[in-house]
Amino acid sequence: MEKLSATHTLDLQFFGAVGASISHEMKNVLAILNESAGLLGDFSRMAATGRPLDPERLQAMAGRMQAQVARGDGIMRALNR
Repeated sequence: MEKLSATHTLDLQFFGAVGASISHEMKNVLAILNESAGLLGDFSRMAATGRPLDPERLQAMAGRMQAQVARGDGIMRALNR
């Protein structure tokens, strides 16, 4: 197997660092969306027992989820550039 030149090694290290950073950011986005989904599940179970849903809380949660989707989309767009 051929030995990589110093330039190729630096290139691989750079892409490894960029990939790790992007992966970390996307995992943060997914974690926030997962927590929001869990809270929606809690709201659903509470509603099933007769507790009324607060439309303002649901709207705020939907807004936060949409913001995270936009954040994730921005991260992927930057990667694809």
